[in-house]
Amino acid sequence: MRQKPIALAVMLFVAVSLAGCSGGSSSPAGALPPPPTPSAATILSADAGGVCETLLKGAAYTSTPPALACNHGADPYTAYLDGSKSTSSGGALSYAWSFVSKPPGSSAVLANSTAANPTFAPDKAGPYAVQLVVRANGASSPRAVALVVALDDATLNPNPATNPGAAPYNFHGGLSSDCTQCHSLANADPTIQGKPSTHVATSNACQTCHSPLGFNVTSFVDHSEVFGNCSACHDGVIATGKSENHLVTTQECSDCHTTSSFVKLNADGTFDHTGITGGCSACHNGTVAVGTVSDSSPTGHPDVSVECNACHTTATFATPFPDHSDPKVVVPGTCGQAGCHDGRSTMGNGAAITGKNSAPNPHPSTGNVTQACDVCHTTTSYNMGGVFDHGVLARHPIVCSSCHDGLNATGKIQGHIATAPASDCGDCHNTSTFVGGFVDHASSAVTSVSCTTCHDGAHTWSFVDSAGTTNTIPIQGTPTTPQVLVALHAAVAAQSCGSCHAAGGSFALATVDHSGFGAVGNITLPPQYASCSQCHDGTVATGQSTGHLATTQDCGACHDPHRGDWFGAGFDHSGLAIVGNASTPACVSCHDGSSAPGKSVTHVPLPTAGRTVWSAMALRTPVSQCRLSTTLPRASPPVAPVAMTAKHMTA
Repeated sequence: MRQKPIALAVMLFVAVSLAGCSGGSSSPAGALPPPPTPSAATILSADAGGVCETLLKGAAYTSTPPALACNHGADPYTAYLDGSKSTSSGGALSYAWSFVSKPPGSSAVLANSTAANPTFAPDKAGPYAVQLVVRANGASSPRAVALVVALDDATLNPNPATNPGAAPYNFHGGLSSDCTQCHSLANADPTIQGKPSTHVATSNACQTCHSPLGFNVTSFVDHSEVFGNCSACHDGVIATGKSENHLVTTQECSDCHTTSSFVKLNADGTFDHTGITGGCSACHNGTVAVGTVSDSSPTGHPDVSVECNACHTTATFATPFPDHSDPKVVVPGTCGQAGCHDGRSTMGNGAAITGKNSAPNPHPSTGNVTQACDVCHTTTSYNMGGVFDHGVLARHPIVCSSCHDGLNATGKIQGHIATAPASDCGDCHNTSTFVGGFVDHASSAVTSVSCTTCHDGAHTWSFVDSAGTTNTIPIQGTPTTPQVLVALHAAVAAQSCGSCHAAGGSFALATVDHSGFGAVGNITLPPQYASCSQCHDGTVATGQSTGHLATTQDCGACHDPHRGDWFGAGFDHSGLAIVGNASTPACVSCHDGSSAPGKSVTHVPLPTAGRTVWSAMALRTPVSQCRLSTTLPRASPPVAPVAMTAKHMTA
């Protein structure tokens, strides 16, 4: 109804304007022109009727409730709405009724919401605001709002014990919905309050927020009738303000929020994040907006404590790139957790997040390392640049070939020696450098094959160094010089290399089995050797030491080929010319304590000249039988001294 004066004023203004412009009219002087033809624009006015009050069906009342008739309705438990006083300047009216607000918990439904007189049954006590919009000729009217108040026993019959000071309900049934007809500062009645000067800027549709239940009882505020900035009310005092978790911003509430859904979205469902630099989780909490808990990806969002903007931007949520330098994003040891680099997770746009087992190159086995990608990789680049700290393998051991397969890392190059199926790179190479690779000849990879599989003089040892250069070194086979070694190896060709050479040791430290060469003084060499010195020349094998006594005899004349050392050499003194206590050559020429045992400090005093002390027979006794462990520590094993002969001098 409050729209009619406006429509009439417009019509009058148009009429007066046309009259002022009618100087060329043929009408009689002083006579008004005929009324103008109405504009093609249809003028509409919606009227939702007056205040309506009902009872609650099924509610118990302590005293008989008054006879209420809502818009002359017959049932006091039903709200009858009346839009019959709505008008149109042309065309048939159509009606559209809808709830603006209902008491909390109400599930009331409008019946005949497109008719002039719909109804509904209130199911909760309190105010119901119902709006009406009428249409004609494709035009729509401004809305009109009807107020329905459902009264319960506590409202009609307040209990002073439970609600002390409660005033009796002031019935408004049947009064106009234009509250300002009474509630005006111009009203002389001091008991009828008008809108105070401190009231927020609003229209005069009081019923959209207030009801006869009390001016300060505003369970719902219809923001369609509120003007000005939101912050004028939403300051935390008059109305709810920013929460303590609200993101930091100086923008006005309406830049982000709406009065209908609190969050203002663009037509495509997006939100304008302009000016927002942090505090994302205040909205992106899974309730107001998508959050980590409501992530729709198959494995869910990874468990992080950092704000969204550490990974996402306000331009697009679909293609995040986490700031991996933030310890809250990259928790050490958790890279491969579900939702991150697990090989199954995807970003919001469907793009796969690279994981350990992502195609086309699945990651090699990492042993007991399941999620800690940062053991090997860095957050700046997943590609290690060809450099890998093999020191981590001391803590997380895995077989070399799981990486060195020729795909993930350098593997066996062309021409690599044959190895046993169960062998691993570490059997020969070390993690410091491939250049220093050394074959572990004790491993089953080596012992399971013949030495000549590699040591045949034809194979080479090839490797790629840290500079990417391929190095090739020949693998030592049987010698080709000197001739004595050639002959020696030819003679023992049927034997395994291990008969003389130690597996994994130096080829120069060969141990030759001399057991078939005879005994001291009776050496029988294999036919390919003319003498012991043919090998024992100081080059091919150990020769005479620097302090060795001068002799032209062969080694076997004194040394025992069955012993593992050069000591214990026996010497046949039978060829010496011994007269009395002198010999030729002189005993001391050998027995000087260096070339052969000399006189000990406890030796008996030398005899006087010309006196025969030692029997020639005694001198023919091998020296080793005369050694005492106390004076000749090199004797091994110690032997008892020779007993004195019958001709031995007396003390």
